[in-house]
Amino acid sequence: MDAEIDSLLEDISAYLPSDQRKRKVYVTITYAQSIDGRVAGRRGERTKISGPASSKMTHFLRAKHDAILVGNNTLVIDDPGLNCRYPGCKSSPTPILLDSLFSWGASEKEWNILKNARLGVGQPPYLFTLNTVNLELEPFKQRKTAIEEVGGKVLQLPDMKWPTILSALEDNGIESLMIEGGATVIGSSLEANISDAIIVTIGSNYLGISGVEAAPTAKVALKNVKWASIGDDCILCARQVAAED
Repeated sequence: MDAEIDSLLEDISAYLPSDQRKRKVYVTITYAQSIDGRVAGRRGERTKISGPASSKMTHFLRAKHDAILVGNNTLVIDDPGLNCRYPGCKSSPTPILLDSLFSWGASEKEWNILKNARLGVGQPPYLFTLNTVNLELEPFKQRKTAIEEVGGKVLQLPDMKWPTILSALEDNGIESLMIEGGATVIGSSLEANISDAIIVTIGSNYLGISGVEAAPTAKVALKNVKWASIGDDCILCARQVAAED
């Protein structure tokens, strides 16, 4: 299996961030879906889709990016750690949390992201929220304190559009970003055509019509497509066709 993983990592190397970039922030959209295009069995339900070898690839990708981004729904439902557990990885990516209304109850329980930062096995998170949120009022003040206590930041933006988000990342020294979920974030990032690379793991299962789809509202075309397999999963690597193409 290790040889199979090594071969896969070599296949995807061309889709990883490099020093020569067209965009100031290199963006990789990466996620797992079922054969029928679902990223979860039901809305609000955490669903395992891919196998252990694919999971190892995901942590390899995390090792190659400065930051990893998820939306509020994924944050609350999955309680992800968003750190890197790839062998030999010296540093985890910075978690970027999109939460326009700052509804995440950061101070209300021991969340994995905050615990990892506190224990030194993950980076402190940056939470992006709208500048209309009054951080001096409760419960926002207490939530902000919980994030700052582990070294994180709460950054307020005028809007939650992708150009604004990417500009804020650049201002904070982020050069490469891995977008991991959830469905709404994946769909909107594809629709905005902000990616430099797309890496999708397709699990060997169907989740059915009640499953949650991650899709843009309009057609998206891909180029430079490469397929690989690992365990029982398939991996799609591609680049998104730009509007001018």
